[in-house]
Amino acid sequence: MHDQGRVRTALHGLASRAERHRRALSLVLLAGWLGTTLLTWRLFANSNLRGDEYTYVAGARALGDALIGRQPAGFDLAGQLIGTGWFMPGAYLLGTPLFMAVPDASLALVRSWMLLVNGVLFLGVVALARRHVGQGLAMVLLAFPGLAPLWHVSAAMHLPDLPAGLLGFAAMLLAVPLARQMLHGEALAWRGLLAMELCLLAALYLRGPMLAVVLALNCVLLALGLGSRARRWQYGGRILGGLALVMAGLLPWSLAVSAHFDKPVLTTTNVPLVLADSFGDPSRTCFGPCEPGIDIVPAWEFARETAQAQQRNPLDVEREMMWYSIAGLTPRSYFAQAREHVGRFVLDPGGWLRNLLTMSYGIPPELRAPLYQLLLAITLVTYVPFMLMLLAANLLLFRQNDSLRVQAMLVKGVTACLSLQPFVHKSSARYWVALAPLAAWSAVLLWQSRASRAPAVVASAVPRWLDTMQVLYSAGLCVVIAALLLA
Repeated sequence: MHDQGRVRTALHGLASRAERHRRALSLVLLAGWLGTTLLTWRLFANSNLRGDEYTYVAGARALGDALIGRQPAGFDLAGQLIGTGWFMPGAYLLGTPLFMAVPDASLALVRSWMLLVNGVLFLGVVALARRHVGQGLAMVLLAFPGLAPLWHVSAAMHLPDLPAGLLGFAAMLLAVPLARQMLHGEALAWRGLLAMELCLLAALYLRGPMLAVVLALNCVLLALGLGSRARRWQYGGRILGGLALVMAGLLPWSLAVSAHFDKPVLTTTNVPLVLADSFGDPSRTCFGPCEPGIDIVPAWEFARETAQAQQRNPLDVEREMMWYSIAGLTPRSYFAQAREHVGRFVLDPGGWLRNLLTMSYGIPPELRAPLYQLLLAITLVTYVPFMLMLLAANLLLFRQNDSLRVQAMLVKGVTACLSLQPFVHKSSARYWVALAPLAAWSAVLLWQSRASRAPAVVASAVPRWLDTMQVLYSAGLCVVIAALLLA
């Protein structure tokens, strides 16, 4: 008895020391995250706006002015916010509180505000990860992307990609207890389901492509719910009700943009021109070559002028332009072009920073190139291994227990959705930041799988056909990778 007591005391002491070490490491990682944020602010607070930032900041300023009564009488706010129809309005809302409080906010204040907004979102995600998955995931998130300087540079920019990714990741974390409730045969909590759907709706209002994540997460939960014999209809009804809530929340925007263009539009209008620009023949996009210009702007202007001359809807003209431009597209040429997009998407994480540094007026010109190399090198220390773990987690099968099954389905489903970008759109280093939290979860998933002592296949409350879906997903991913490499 005395020996057993001593063993219990020793084990308790070891557990207490391990917990103290975890807390100390968490504080170190948190300090590192805060230090990287402050360093980013110090270096890039005076960096000029770039690309889509001009549109987002102008929209945020217009909305802020309208809400405090600074816009002139007759100002068309709806027309300003809808504009070309290329952007969702959530990104305008990100900066609206700032411009309501400080209508003439400086560039440095805009950068500071975005670092604050994205920092609060990130810490909220870390807290959710600790609560619903465990301390391990919270700590890994603080390491990556928390210590990756290039991720923080993106956090300082008035762009929707990073906050949309964080909100989507928060929805994934909120899906974990919902899945657990269904596997245990418990009642599905409306509060948790509502929180998940609101996160998805907010992400969708930031970026239209997040619609794929909305559908993927709800489909994973619906598959788990329909696998329950006792509560199948209750689970299915509530999940479909949550999805209906998201679509109802999207409806005001869809109706407004559809009325503006006199054509049904679900999220944004730029898909035809983007596909033509990404995979079409430039000599045919404007029924011939387009005028020189930035991105898809010349094609959009051509469509508008053509529609006006022919008294047609410009969206119909844009679709005709797309089909004419991609008429010669073959599977081989499609995958060859997609390979270039994938390369810029994940193999060049510093590409966006190279462009930003040319307008970073707070940094002496002679220091910009060495600074770029330093920040890129520090980022790659974590970026490369974590992205490799993300790939591994998407290729491997996780069937040791139901917890791993659920986490794997969530990670794979959302990774697939966020990775669609280079297959439908020209890509850049701007977009990898949304994948970064998934890479952190992949690392935890791989560690948990390795640490599990269970047999390869055990009794499960997860429908058996979902294991088959894991196999098919991995096989499909291998086919896609092979097609990219061989094109």
